[in-house]
Amino acid sequence: MENENNKSSLHDVTGNNANVKLSKINNVNSDASLNVIKDRKELMEFFTDFVKNKNIGVNTPEEALGVYMACQELGIGFSMGVNHVHVIRGKTGIDVHIAKALLLRQDNIKWTKTLDFVGVYKYTSGNAGDIWVSHLKPTDFINWLRDEDPYYEKAIYAPTKERFTEAKANGFIPIVCASSDGKLTPFDYKTEYVFERVKMFNGKPYVQKEVSSFSVSEAIQSGKYKPGEDSAWNAYLQVMVDHRAWFFGARAIADDLLMGAYSVQELLEINDIKYNINQEGEIIDANVTIIEESDDVTSTQNNNGSEVTTSNV
Repeated sequence: MENENNKSSLHDVTGNNANVKLSKINNVNSDASLNVIKDRKELMEFFTDFVKNKNIGVNTPEEALGVYMACQELGIGFSMGVNHVHVIRGKTGIDVHIAKALLLRQDNIKWTKTLDFVGVYKYTSGNAGDIWVSHLKPTDFINWLRDEDPYYEKAIYAPTKERFTEAKANGFIPIVCASSDGKLTPFDYKTEYVFERVKMFNGKPYVQKEVSSFSVSEAIQSGKYKPGEDSAWNAYLQVMVDHRAWFFGARAIADDLLMGAYSVQELLEINDIKYNINQEGEIIDANVTIIEESDDVTSTQNNNGSEVTTSNV
């Protein structure tokens, strides 16, 4: 049986007052997706008027409909989601701020940033196989090494050749930073998060824990970050590493809340779409909207409204 409240709300979308129409859309409950096909014409009439405003996050009625349906699945209002939710070539992408809001709604999920773009070092004793990768500075690393393995009870940090030779002659195990310039220089930078979520199993609570991280070297290896290239990664490297590390953990701990959504940046990169961000990590320019597709031509539209046509051949 059709939900009368949904029917009324969707019908009112075509009213005269734009604010009333948008309010009605935002108040439709999650069952509205079942009525979208039946009321599609009315919705599309609203979205056709809505996208005439070039200062919003969608460019075509079809894209607005896709965003609207994604917002319904995620449980957020269309007016908020329109600038933070994007449907890119059939897949839903959300920005990190909306993702955090969805998790913050829950009182059983928390996360802690344990590493904030910290330098990562390589240490070695000079012996084959003795190479450690750690974010710890020398004193803390030596203490960790001594506690970790009794064999290295006499480990000592020896940053120069003279101290290295002297330490070895006196029965110590000299440890040096294995950087190319012989100094204490990070070879990488890393951000790490720890997520925790209280769940129930057989009537008893337990804590699910997920550790997620991302580093500059991973960005380089995956081809996302190319030093010197004009890209979001070069402009805001620390922000990009932070958001990628957070999103990996968020999906692992709460994929049921995010509904499998990618971050917008991930979707743009998967589709080889160039984009820029601001200091908050929000997309400010990208060719993301597919206007029409055929076997050999795809038309897209920029955030600024200019049309771009590319060949699929």
